Amino acid sequence: MTVVLITGANRGIGFAIAQAISVSLPTSTVVIGSRDISLGEDAVRRLQMGGVATALYTVPLDIENDASIATAANIMEERFGKLDILINNAIRLDTSYPTEMEASREISNSNFNNAVTSNNIVTRTFTALLRKAPWPRVIMISSTRGSIQRTVNRELPPVVSFDYCITKTALNMLTVQLQAAEDGNAESDNKITYWLASPGYCKTGFNGFKGHKDPLECAEVVLRLLKSNRGEIRGGTFWEFEKGHFREVPCSIKKSRKQCNTQNPLQTRGLSYSRAIQAQRHSVQVSKLSVQPGHRQLIRTSTGNHRIGAAYAAQTLSKPLTVVRLETVVPEKLEKIQIYGIDVVLYGSETGLAEQHAQRLAKSQGYTYILPYNDPDVIAGQGTIGLEIMGPCEQVDSIFVSMGGGGLICGIEAVVKPFSPRTKAYGIAATNSKALGDSMAVGRVVETKHQHTLADAMAGDIDVECNEKDIW
Repeated sequence: MTVVLITGANRGIGFAIAQAISVSLPTSTVVIGSRDISLGEDAVRRLQMGGVATALYTVPLDIENDASIATAANIMEERFGKLDILINNAIRLDTSYPTEMEASREISNSNFNNAVTSNNIVTRTFTALLRKAPWPRVIMISSTRGSIQRTVNRELPPVVSFDYCITKTALNMLTVQLQAAEDGNAESDNKITYWLASPGYCKTGFNGFKGHKDPLECAEVVLRLLKSNRGEIRGGTFWEFEKGHFREVPCSIKKSRKQCNTQNPLQTRGLSYSRAIQAQRHSVQVSKLSVQPGHRQLIRTSTGNHRIGAAYAAQTLSKPLTVVRLETVVPEKLEKIQIYGIDVVLYGSETGLAEQHAQRLAKSQGYTYILPYNDPDVIAGQGTIGLEIMGPCEQVDSIFVSMGGGGLICGIEAVVKPFSPRTKAYGIAATNSKALGDSMAVGRVVETKHQHTLADAMAGDIDVECNEKDIW
């Protein structure tokens, strides 16, 4: 039984979220949080009259009243003993704009207290109850009005309420900081996942029913988050569902080159902490392999950046993982994976030897060997980088991709080419270790002599049975 508490769910988007969860996740128990208990009870009756068979309850909850929040938490604990999902939806803003300074300050302070401070207090109060759930999750209902990037890019309509935009930006930062604090909490093994969700411009009483989306349509982004597997969607991220696409915010609206800030837009993926590795895809791979019968330990090898994605996924999913690295590994790269608490084995001075050693360990110790680059899940994960590259501008002339085992360039090419056949992808190989480049030149896997290279993440042999062969 998954227990879901939605604040301010007696009407509007909150009610639509409750309805959507009740229909799409019928085994859930949905609790309607409402300042007025009679309005909450009425919402439950309306859902039941609509044919909803899910277990429905209501709890009195005024997010601006500390005593009300504490009482609601006690009721939830006595009745359910846990809380799996908290959806902070309630909001009540004064959108007037008085000319008197004192009145303006009072209104802004009140709005911030309701939309930001109250969500923080509610979340902190229910944290202990959330930790009793197998996978605790908190979803903050935000708005793309809180996206600084979209505001700077002039992608949003004119502002009606400054306070609304400002409080949503603050709510976004609050959520990011809550996730950062959670990730750094060494005392808890059961980490809470925090997400932000933008329902979009909905027809609700809050905006005078001026939106262009039905509230149920606005609830879809929440459903997408709740239906994801643990570790698949990184915590502390912001999501929306618009025009049939579930995507992360900020996700810039496509612009022509003329509209871009520079004549030659450049995206350098290597500046991110994980060096462009999509941890979500590794999470899928790790979760799939870890449920195999007789599984005891996962093992993989990588001189490239897959190690960070795999290590992150293993820690997130609490799966044991061993990574075989070269004895010549740069200390900085070694530290980046050791912080995730995984086992590291140093072996050999060449990637092929390290892979063979990992495979021998897998066979002798009964470990499950994870393919480092020629795995469909890993390649698909690299393809999401292609989506990010194509996002800011409608025309991309060239993409330069480092080539080690080939998973990165294969995934990016598979995504980009259908959308932009004119885009050229150039594989960059290390001069002293270019197994894939030499193999592509002759159309089959060939042995290559390897020498020392600073680009160690791109060095090494490739398997004879290789998924990348289709790109030759």
